[in-house]
This record gives sequence, structure tokens and C-alpha cells, in this order.
Amino acid sequence: MLAAEPAVADFGKVGPGFHETNIQLINSSKYPIAIINVTKTCSCTQVTIPKRLISAGEKIDLKCRLDTNGKEGQTGAMLAIGYVPQTEEIDVDAALHYLEVERIAEVEPLQQLPSVMTVEQASVQK
Repeated sequence: MLAAEPAVADFGKVGPGFHETNIQLINSSKYPIAIINVTKTCSCTQVTIPKRLISAGEKIDLKCRLDTNGKEGQTGAMLAIGYVPQTEEIDVDAALHYLEVERIAEVEPLQQLPSVMTVEQASVQK
């Protein structure tokens, strides 16, 4: 019914900061699908949904933003996208589905300068 492309949002090796990618949601069913909610396992991820109702056969892009500030090493989280197919005989409680999308990144450590340095050392750092 609802698929994500890519299923794993791999940011690769990144430094501290904010990093963005798009995940395409694809409705391969013959019914419209309503996005009910998006649950994240990490507050470092923000998701922007352009619309909540995806027509049959339609594709939409979710914008995912990853905040790696204060993180180091491998980090990962999951997005769970709750959705309901919009059929005529729908029972909302019975029809709620979840699509999970994994997102991972390897955060490189900040390079820290020594607290005391000579003028020569500072000019070499530039």
C-alpha cells in the first residue's frame, strides 16, 4: 500500500550541524491514503509532510532534517508513519497501518583547537 523510497535514509558521514534529505512516499493502492501521524524515536529528527491525503498512485516527498549537533559516532532512529486507506467500508481502528523508515548517519567529531597556542600555531591552523 504505502512504501518509502529510500527505505533507509543514509546520511553517510557528516559533521555536526543540520542535514536534510527527502523520502518519497508512494501510494501503490487503488484508494487514497490518509497520513494520521509520524512518530520519531529521536528528537534530533524533524519531518515535514506536504499533505496528509495521498491519492491512489500518487508520490509525495517528506522532508527529513537531522540535527547532529552534540552527537558523535554512529546514530540512528526510526520514523513510524501511521496511515489509513480511505475505502468506503473503513473501520479506522482496524485499518491503522504503520510504515517504518530508518535513518542513520556517521557523525564525525569536531576538531578542537588547543586552548593555548602560539601565533605560529594559529597561522598554521588557517
